[in-house]
Amino acid sequence: MSDVLGCSMINAMDLVLQAIADVDWAELEHAYGPATDAPAHLRALIDGDAEACADAVGYLDAALLHQGSVYSATAPFVAIVAELLPRPHTAMTVEDILPWDPEPRPLRVALLDYLEVFAQGCCSGISDEELYAEAYPAGRTEEDLQRVKANRRAGLLQLGPDPANALLVEHVPTPPGLLAAIDDNEFRTAMRARDEIACRAVIPGVIKAIVPLLDDADASVRIAALRAMIELTAHPDCTDKRIALLNQLDAIAPTMPDPTERATAARISGIHGGRPEQLLADIHPGVRACAALAPAFAADQCATDELLAALERPEAIDEWFNRHLPGQDGWLRHDVIRELVSRVDDFETLLPAAIEVAWAANRSTVNDDCISFLRKAFPDPIYPGSDLSAAQLSFLAVLVEIEDLWLFGQLDLWFEAAGLPGGRESCRRLVEH
Repeated sequence: MSDVLGCSMINAMDLVLQAIADVDWAELEHAYGPATDAPAHLRALIDGDAEACADAVGYLDAALLHQGSVYSATAPFVAIVAELLPRPHTAMTVEDILPWDPEPRPLRVALLDYLEVFAQGCCSGISDEELYAEAYPAGRTEEDLQRVKANRRAGLLQLGPDPANALLVEHVPTPPGLLAAIDDNEFRTAMRARDEIACRAVIPGVIKAIVPLLDDADASVRIAALRAMIELTAHPDCTDKRIALLNQLDAIAPTMPDPTERATAARISGIHGGRPEQLLADIHPGVRACAALAPAFAADQCATDELLAALERPEAIDEWFNRHLPGQDGWLRHDVIRELVSRVDDFETLLPAAIEVAWAANRSTVNDDCISFLRKAFPDPIYPGSDLSAAQLSFLAVLVEIEDLWLFGQLDLWFEAAGLPGGRESCRRLVEH
């Protein structure tokens, strides 16, 4: 039996090596030019050397999925990466290779993380029909598009093996063929759309490779696989499958020992329409708050109360977790503020949170900390002789006391737009009147 298994693995590996050899990588590109270096990184992932695998993960991020974009080399590279996921050596730990990597993690998790990024890059909101229309624009012959592509390719080759370095570091003049392609918006749109179409075409195979990992013994693998699958099933044709995955995520999340992972699961579930009910009662305040942020809980008073409770100590919110969570825009406390203000119309209810946040704010965060509360406190312009409520006056009194908030003039500008007297001293007189 072991001999049969060994032969099966060798045959499978031979097929992967053949798949690498079958791709004309020299005709494909990544973020920095021709993808002639792709086979070496794929073979490194096969050979299993920890350092070389870490370099390959960095290459996948920086070149094949640069800033979330996809390229002509992305689809074949990702298709082969997916085939490698079940290999035993992908359970080994790889060290951080890029500054934003969260921590040393299993190679399998790192690859799944980037398959999630891949899905986000090619499962855009554009329908298949719209994408094909962009890829093959009416009124533009294929012969003309291929001519521009050939001239662009010649320009890249003229720059040498590292075109990006030649242009950005050595300041070599941009070849005419490359410059013409850069200026041709229709051509660039068509090529980008074709790259995305190619990436969408490999998604079924990627999904097939990930499905067995949804039941992996390692919880970090299971959550990474779920995250990737949720993104890979973003296409409208996969709605039922996506709902089932979100339900599975909501069921698994409470069993995760790490609060950061539970909070991550809560944000993913919420972003995609889930209701992480169990996490709303989690022992960790950050997990509860992340669950409460789910849009599905917008009318849920328990969730709103959780956000209010979180802002009793706003400065602690940003210390809950040591990395950005999915959907996080800036500091986590600002996500909590924005969501809370959108849900609660009564400023008197918001007043305790608004006051605590004001004391936690500083000159660089005052806009995100205070302006949304000010807009809620003063939804209509104030005119001379207007009566201010006790809640409005209480909030202004606190703002007047915090000198650091007035240094860059953001409050003055907003006050002027709201009809309030500009300047700290004018507000002080209004409060003391």
